[in-house]
Amino acid sequence: MITENSSSIHEKYGLETQAMIERLQASCSGNEYTQLERLLSFLEAEKLSDIVYYHAPANWISGAFICTATSPRHIDAVADKLRRFHFNEQKMIIDGEAKSQWVIASACGYIVHLFTQEMREYYMLDAFWHKKEGLR
Repeated sequence: MITENSSSIHEKYGLETQAMIERLQASCSGNEYTQLERLLSFLEAEKLSDIVYYHAPANWISGAFICTATSPRHIDAVADKLRRFHFNEQKMIIDGEAKSQWVIASACGYIVHLFTQEMREYYMLDAFWHKKEGLR
């Protein structure tokens, strides 16, 4: 279940949990929503913070999660577990190395970005997605 994360990212961009839930439910079919909820539960159980979901109806991507890890070692541990995670019976593909402080996992048109706080602020993907979705 999507739970509220009181975070600077949510506050900065006005992303409230209820709005995130509504976008997630509206953008997916029943099974797909169940899979995304399962993935979100996994991310929360791994103690990632500032978890945000962005819906992106495009030819090459359906949506993206952006998450903050506590350290490169935390990213490495989560990425290792994501390698064994099945999304709609497809294994997650991992790209990047924890030492870079940014790893991307993908499956079935969904992406998970794992960042350290420093790299998340540096690359500003939240600002990109926020602008892309036209959120106010």
